[in-house]
Amino acid sequence: MLKRWLSVGLMVLTLGLTGSVSLPADSDDNALATAPQGVTLQTRQAALTPAPQADSHAQVVTAADGAQALRLTDGAHQFGAAWSPTADFRLDRDQTVGAWLYLGNQGSTAGNGLALVLQNDARGATAQPQFHGQPVGETLGTWAVVSGTHQTPQQLRQTAIQHSWALGLNTAAGDRQPTAGDTNAFQTGYPADNVAAGLPGAASTYRQQPVTAAGAPHGGQSALATTLVHQGTLTAANQGNFLADGQWHHLTLRWHARTQTMTYTLNDRNATTDAAQTGQSRTVALSPQQVAAQASHRARWGFTATSGAQAADDLVVVDQTPQSVPIHVATTLTDLNQHTTVTAQTPVVSRDTLRLDYRITNPSGQSLAQTLGRLTLPQNIQYQRLELISATGKTTTLAKSALKNHHLAATLAQSLGRQQAVTLRLIGRATTVPTTQSVAPTISTITSPTTAVTATTPQLDVNPHLALRLAVTSPAPHALSSRHALTVRGKVTVTPASTTKLTVKPTLNGRALTPVVVGPQGQFSLRVAANQWRTGLNHLKLLATSATGDTAPAVTLPVTVRGGLRFAALKMSGFQATALTGQNRLMPRNPGWRIIVQDTRGAGHHWTLLASATRFVNTQTGQPLAGQPVYVDGQGTTPLGARPTAIMTQTTHNTADGVTNVTGQWTDKTGVLLAVNGGTPAGTYRGSLTWTLSDAPE
Repeated sequence: MLKRWLSVGLMVLTLGLTGSVSLPADSDDNALATAPQGVTLQTRQAALTPAPQADSHAQVVTAADGAQALRLTDGAHQFGAAWSPTADFRLDRDQTVGAWLYLGNQGSTAGNGLALVLQNDARGATAQPQFHGQPVGETLGTWAVVSGTHQTPQQLRQTAIQHSWALGLNTAAGDRQPTAGDTNAFQTGYPADNVAAGLPGAASTYRQQPVTAAGAPHGGQSALATTLVHQGTLTAANQGNFLADGQWHHLTLRWHARTQTMTYTLNDRNATTDAAQTGQSRTVALSPQQVAAQASHRARWGFTATSGAQAADDLVVVDQTPQSVPIHVATTLTDLNQHTTVTAQTPVVSRDTLRLDYRITNPSGQSLAQTLGRLTLPQNIQYQRLELISATGKTTTLAKSALKNHHLAATLAQSLGRQQAVTLRLIGRATTVPTTQSVAPTISTITSPTTAVTATTPQLDVNPHLALRLAVTSPAPHALSSRHALTVRGKVTVTPASTTKLTVKPTLNGRALTPVVVGPQGQFSLRVAANQWRTGLNHLKLLATSATGDTAPAVTLPVTVRGGLRFAALKMSGFQATALTGQNRLMPRNPGWRIIVQDTRGAGHHWTLLASATRFVNTQTGQPLAGQPVYVDGQGTTPLGARPTAIMTQTTHNTADGVTNVTGQWTDKTGVLLAVNGGTPAGTYRGSLTWTLSDAPE
């Protein structure tokens, strides 16, 4: 077993191949080779452990890819059981158990099957039927043992696992004509393959009928044959031996505490894709008192199996336990060349650098014990670097030798803390392909001792790599005397020659323009409208792309548009009428003043705003105003008269529009106001203000 230990903060990551228990020659070799992934069973925190008694043949077996399963039986006349270490199935709350089951590939000659059992037998993890000699196949390791011709139901129930409820998956038919004391009559009258529930330790589970030595019913009571009373039977119409068919079958058991019912669903997941599917379901009533003591509301849970004369290869892969701590796994494939998240609609190009992330999150409030990843990686990627990013953000480079044939086994040997996440990251390059290659999604499993979840990579298309080159054929340099339309022409060349669709994607000053389709000979023509330019320096970026995802090196074309200095807005609304009090005062402006300067000559140019004013005179008497307009700012008050006075000096920066809102910087007490002396006669006064823009600082 190859192991590589890396110290990563509070975690230890183990990479490599996991050893396995060898299977005997008469086992179904394909069973483990195709086993789905489930919870880890070879840890101290394992949800199930094989029963300790010598009679039990159960053991944990490991497939070559690391999948761990419980093998309950693998030969004739065997008993096997595996139980939870404690009674952790809570009957006072909703609970779920999920498992993949394999019941052999022998069809009509299969063994007897297996059972999922809840129990509070005083023997705990050593509970089993009371066999008298070798195990009896029809018990499935939980039902009663028929050992004579005169046992009553009360006597029979005492030989079963006590205080138990069982869901049996039966793969052997009962005798058609049972005889007295027959040990293969439990399934008589039922289809050969069926799934059914019952209470192994209850006398009502066992139905008896009188028989003769030849098996024919008669009215006497001296000789009896026993069959089971099934609850919630599941069968497959017109499909014999639908359990022992060489396939894995998923079973989900759900306990509903409020309604005191148990629902079981068979084949609710696809064994190949792990996708959810409808399956077959039944719901039966169960009184908790029949299984658990009133005070505890708890039961031990597990799986049991027995085989008769027919050998059986009964395997269980558990993927959800009653104590499951949820794991969230997010899989993301990113094309680092194209800066895109890869989906079925976004192909990648040969030799693109790709990053595959498996982000494993523990969203619960509990610490998550040892977590195991069995990753199947997408083909057509040459993986060059493996990294582990810890919950604290620390990145550790991992050994590439752990990657074998696009499979990777990784173990977080220590717990993943509450509300923490780690990321397993693989970085590689898309392989070189002559034609487009479709890479199917891959399914990986992340497991812990209580939970198993799957992670699926996206459908991936890898396109051949094309070398693109874009050249501008328009005369250079490009300069406009004013804002008007401009047509830019160019050519895109492709090596090797290809008929794939080419597009030029333009951006002007960081803003995307409408893409242009390249013509058959590689020529393109891009028209930029007058209103798309800004005065001064513009940056027109041209990027050629192919339909298969290739890109040419971007070409950036500088285009200068000459500009000017002007008033973008100039409006004055006079001053507010104010009662005279005989004292000097500043009369405020009316609302609506707007003075906006626009300098489109480009960055670094200077300008000055100047103001001058005529004398304000009374419109009735012609007498001049005892006062004048003034400019008020943080430096003081400046009278405005016949000589132009500098109001603002500005240097234009490299902005998109070169706009300065002058009046937007004024308040009610700053800017242009009207100063009136205390002795001014009442009346209406009129004058003018003249505003001048100078292209140089004063």
